[in-house]
Amino acid sequence: MDEPTVADMSITDEHIVVASKTRVSEICSELSVNPEHAVLVKKGSDILGVVTAKDIFSKM
Repeated sequence: MDEPTVADMSITDEHIVVASKTRVSEICSELSVNPEHAVLVKKGSDILGVVTAKDIFSKM
């Protein structure tokens, strides 16, 4: 059996992925359940950025 590669993984397997038009309140809801997670922001097939709870709290 061949060893899996990065190409075999789906980005949604281990990460929260949201569209670029997702409301910040929705991201906050996700992070309130799992504050140690990061949220990947996607537009089309591109990842635009990463949001963490620390990012949100630093802007409050």
